Amino acid sequence: MSLEDNITLLRYAVSDGDYNKANFLMDLLRADDMLESVGFTTQDAAGNGLLQIAALSGHTKVLESLLNRDIDINSVDCNHGTALQAAIYMGYDNIIRSLLSRGKLVMTPFFASSNTSRLNVNMKGGYYGCALQVAAYRANSDLVLCLLNEYKADVDISGGNFGSPLQAAVRTGILAVVEPILSKSTTRINAKGGIYGSALQAVARGPYTNRQRLREISRGHVLRQNAQNSSGQFIDLYNNASATDYLEVAETLFRAGAQMDGGSGRHDNPINAAACSGSEGMLLLMLQNFDRRLSEWKEDKCAVLTKAMLTAITKSPEDPLALVHILHKNGARIDYLTSNSLTNLPLEAAATGNLLSVVEYLLEAENGHADPCAESGIHGTALRAAIASRHEAVANCLITHQAARFGIQKRSTVGVNEEYLFGISDPIARSNVEKRAERICRDTEYGNILQLATFRGLRSTVALLLDYGADPNVRDTSDRTALHIASWFGYPRTVSLLLDNGADIKAKDEWSATALDQVEESLNRDGSPGPTRAALQIIRQTLLNYMGSLGPEKSHLITCIPKTTIPESEMQSRKAKPVFTMPSWIPGVRFHATIVDIWECDDQEYLLTIQHKVDEILHHKAVLDTVMSCEGKPRESKDKVRWIHLQIM
Repeated sequence: MSLEDNITLLRYAVSDGDYNKANFLMDLLRADDMLESVGFTTQDAAGNGLLQIAALSGHTKVLESLLNRDIDINSVDCNHGTALQAAIYMGYDNIIRSLLSRGKLVMTPFFASSNTSRLNVNMKGGYYGCALQVAAYRANSDLVLCLLNEYKADVDISGGNFGSPLQAAVRTGILAVVEPILSKSTTRINAKGGIYGSALQAVARGPYTNRQRLREISRGHVLRQNAQNSSGQFIDLYNNASATDYLEVAETLFRAGAQMDGGSGRHDNPINAAACSGSEGMLLLMLQNFDRRLSEWKEDKCAVLTKAMLTAITKSPEDPLALVHILHKNGARIDYLTSNSLTNLPLEAAATGNLLSVVEYLLEAENGHADPCAESGIHGTALRAAIASRHEAVANCLITHQAARFGIQKRSTVGVNEEYLFGISDPIARSNVEKRAERICRDTEYGNILQLATFRGLRSTVALLLDYGADPNVRDTSDRTALHIASWFGYPRTVSLLLDNGADIKAKDEWSATALDQVEESLNRDGSPGPTRAALQIIRQTLLNYMGSLGPEKSHLITCIPKTTIPESEMQSRKAKPVFTMPSWIPGVRFHATIVDIWECDDQEYLLTIQHKVDEILHHKAVLDTVMSCEGKPRESKDKVRWIHLQIM
């Protein structure tokens, strides 16, 4: 067999734990003076070296055989670094003991021993940087003590996923793992680095919700992780500490001289990390120590707390109302100008997350309550965010609050058509109706709220908007009305509601289609997802019945604002923008999107329904060319791309 075949067979034998076959192949390679080279370079498909493969699979005899044939015990692969790190990560106590038995002689940090059979516990490399860091990450307190006391492991080694062993230790929330490392050196307690930036930020993040795991593969098989302590008890990899445990570790760090820092790490600063954890105790502790800051962190406190408020709303694992209250009481601003780092307003974020209690608090809070009309984020306003996310209770709360704020009364529940007729005949009364709708719906400036609510199937929200004076016949840039949308998407009750409130059954979009045409076309869709045929049949019959009930004496009730009485220039100004306009930063942003209309490209038409088609839509040249100029800046355009709604970032 060729050298390449022997190497491949050796890798398989090590992975399978076939002691005899592995020895036979190693003897063949040694006879050709190739074993040392093979041991250094051979890796499996996942990038694990020979020793690491044996350690990951728990094959103690094969591992010892490799070591006895002078395969370098300190060899480093791209995943775990050394075999010791791999064994610690997987929790194979027998392999850990076997490897440690070869390292009683203390090595100089960072350098491999000239004797390849002598273990260097301070060898750097791999995802977790060194053996002490991975032992701390696995919350193996017995092994941490062993490495520190018997093998003089260096607590100040930097690098790896957590930046240092201390950061990995505090991230577990277990004081028994933290204290031995902290007692050996306090000089690096404020050291920066790793995914959390600092030890304080790592502990402030609180308990793991989904603890990160490396994908352990050997020869294509996912390996089971069996971390155990010296007593043979399995170490809980996921929920190994409570919020109280993390709080105790944080207090220990402060007593040891930890200082607050910002501008680095996954959560930027400890207060933001505490807001993400959802722990009131952790947040209060960080706020109490806010003034113990490193000199280089000069960020304004109000800005820090406002950012933390937005983090609590968007990332807290539980209802963040208590956190929002704490942050607001300590100086966070509910009403602030948007910035590059704060793309959403708290109110919009709460509406998107269906946090009704938080929305109510932000609207009624003293010393700076939220403005429901303020624009920010991908949705534009909190109301549009709630409707787009189908959070009906939140949307209705925002509408009611906004109406109360502007002193807008609901229309009478009787004589609906008569009021619309009165509005048409009396210019002043008609103007009052339009102003009521503008204050709440913001149709002509900020998007077609009524049509968006119709599209998302929120009937009670549609009813509430109509009660406060929303125009049922407002058109978008494709000349479509809410009745077109309700008919196409199959909402029978909404169709009836719109008709009862003066919707124009004869209104035509730019393709000359009426609502009846829309439901007929929807009925002819074959195989595509959409409304049930039963719902569409009900809508079709409702429209036909309504048209048949209109005699000549009632024809003037078909539209609430006849086109013949309004100048063309005013009609153009009444047209609402599409449900949402794509922002300039589309490329690379992670969100789902929905296009609910037809868009054209290269003389072909694509009918995109409410299914997510992110790859097809967002990065298509036709879409980007429509909403962005060649310089990458947004431009005014009303053709080609219509009715775009960005749902979830």
